Amino acid sequence: MTVSYIFPLNGRAIELLSRDPAVVSTGCTIKAPLDLRRMLEAAPNLRCPDQPNWSLFPGFDGFSDQVILRDPGIILDRVGSYGDVHCLPETDALGLRWAEIAMYLIKGE
Repeated sequence: MTVSYIFPLNGRAIELLSRDPAVVSTGCTIKAPLDLRRMLEAAPNLRCPDQPNWSLFPGFDGFSDQVILRDPGIILDRVGSYGDVHCLPETDALGLRWAEIAMYLIKGE
C-alpha cells in the first residue's frame, strides 16, 4: 500500500485543497491529516507480516514529519502547479510538501 502524506496539513490547507480545481478534478478528497493507525484499525483484516517501526508512520506514537524529510528512501515533492496542472495561487503559496509512504500489508483470516 502506498499513500500520499501531505504536510503540514492544517485546517486552512484542507479547506483550500478541498476546493482547488486541480485537486478536485483528480477525484481526490482531502478532509483530514493522514492517520495510518486509524486506517488500519478500521480494516482489521489487513496486517503487516513483519512489524515495522510504527513511529515512522503518521498516526503512531513518536511520528515526526522531520524524520520523513530526512529519509532519502522516501519520495518527496511539493503540492502545487506543475506543467499543465495549475493550482490556485493560494495553494502554491502554501508550499506544502508531500511524501509517498509505503507499507506491505496482507489480508488476515
